[in-house]
Amino acid sequence: MVRALVILLSVLLSSCQLFHITEILDTAERQLAEHPDSALATMRSIRRFEVLKPQVRARYGVLYSAVLDKNYIDIASDSLIRFSADYYDLYGTPEQRMRAYYYLGRTQENAGQILPATLSFLDAAQYTDRVDDNYLKGLLYSRLGDIYSKQHNSKKAYEYSERSYNYYKVADMPRHQAYQLYRMGCLNNYLKNISLAEKHLTQAKELAIASDFSELVTYCNTELLGTYTLLEKFDKAYELLQQIDLNYYTNSVNSTLISAIITLDYKGEKERAKELLNRGWKLAKNGLDSCNMHFCLSRIHFFNKKYTDCIRETIIWNNLNTTWTIKNMITTDARDLENELLERKSQFIQAKARRIKITLVVLIILISVVFIGGFIYKHITTKRKESELTRKLESNIAHLEDIRHNFDSQSQEISKMLHNMSANQYMIFDDLCNTYYERNSGAKLQISIYNKVQELIDTFSHDAKTLANIENIINPCHNNAMEKLRSEITFLKDDDYKILCYI
Repeated sequence: MVRALVILLSVLLSSCQLFHITEILDTAERQLAEHPDSALATMRSIRRFEVLKPQVRARYGVLYSAVLDKNYIDIASDSLIRFSADYYDLYGTPEQRMRAYYYLGRTQENAGQILPATLSFLDAAQYTDRVDDNYLKGLLYSRLGDIYSKQHNSKKAYEYSERSYNYYKVADMPRHQAYQLYRMGCLNNYLKNISLAEKHLTQAKELAIASDFSELVTYCNTELLGTYTLLEKFDKAYELLQQIDLNYYTNSVNSTLISAIITLDYKGEKERAKELLNRGWKLAKNGLDSCNMHFCLSRIHFFNKKYTDCIRETIIWNNLNTTWTIKNMITTDARDLENELLERKSQFIQAKARRIKITLVVLIILISVVFIGGFIYKHITTKRKESELTRKLESNIAHLEDIRHNFDSQSQEISKMLHNMSANQYMIFDDLCNTYYERNSGAKLQISIYNKVQELIDTFSHDAKTLANIENIINPCHNNAMEKLRSEITFLKDDDYKILCYI
């Protein structure tokens, strides 16, 4: 009874604890969108050792990773979210799988594991057609676009950024739309699609202003400054310069500084342009910086109609640009070659491992075949030996039976011959003895008969013919025993031979 009450109490406590944790997770999920800091505090109120049930632990891992990401807290360990991804991969819905793989990719990206992160994001992307959460889809394609942008694959980056923008648009997320338009504009500038870049950047700026996204407005202004300069729309560029704090962008040789120098010189502010130009030369640290500065001078000389100086600066810029491009190409080729070598090495190692595996399997099979063959051969040999021994034993038994039979036959024959000889030689003794014991004659007659018998017995025992007959019976039946005795043991006396013959 007591045990039943303890079990019941444990179940009730477990149910209460599970309900309590589920309620906390629901609260954190509601807070996540608008109050991520509160969601973080809510999640931290849960102690991890309390989260034991697999489905609750999986939900906790995804939600905690989402809260950390929303609060810009980067963690490099994926042990928590990895459990969620593995669990939902087996038991989750498409949305749960997509969300788990997305935050697994974010964690891997934070740890600098770009390739695993990309693979995790692509695993999440396979569920987009079965998930209705457009905001999550926008986040996913935004991260893929950012990864490909860092890898200088601008076309792929633009494709994913455009997808992200479209999902944010359906989800009615203006700030996120504005940021994706800004990225699309930057990518088009890199791809030399200047007109399309201007369109995207203008739309991004308008959305940023409408959604009170002031930080993005500044980014759009600096990017548009370069775009207007390339399009030679210096009035718009000069107007933007009034909204930009150049002190913030004059710490290195960048596109904003170059565009500002060209625009100011074109608009007649020569002294200010010269001041920024001198600062740019002082900030130049490598061939790329020098290349940008010579490009800036070539554009200034062109707009000032100093064509000779323009040609000179253009040639220098072109040479530096070619050198830098070749250097980048060599670096890229070296990196590609290194990757190719690593790939080949990996393939070689895999092929070697496969060969070793195949060799081991073949070796194991051969050893097994040899072992089984040896066992079968030994078994067959043993059986054959047993059969041979059985046959030999049967043959020996048959031979012994023959010997016994022959011995019995010889014994019977000897007995018969001796009996016949006894019947012929000893009959007289039998008659005499019967006469001796049957008649009631006088003592003299009995003594006479006794002496006669004694004489006959002595005569018989010393009769050479009788002994010769006995030897003739013994020799055929006993392998010429008497002949061998006489030929090999010559020192025996005649009486000894007689005794042996009788024996």
